[in-house]
Amino acid sequence: MSSAIRMNTESPRAKMKKFTTRFLRDNQGVTAIEYAMIAGLIALLLVTSLGTLKSAIVTVFTSVASAI
Repeated sequence: MSSAIRMNTESPRAKMKKFTTRFLRDNQGVTAIEYAMIAGLIALLLVTSLGTLKSAIVTVFTSVASAI
């Protein structure tokens, strides 16, 4: 049999164990996940603060409109 054609005799359980071990040791995607979490927190803070800011702006415009 040539070296180009190999039969994979590894069991599915061994393949899964190898994949899981490699996945747990791989740290390349960690930075992307951290950036996504930071972006999500910033978006949450913006939505929350804009809701508060909206009510303050409405109050100011209402008082200005009633003064005119």
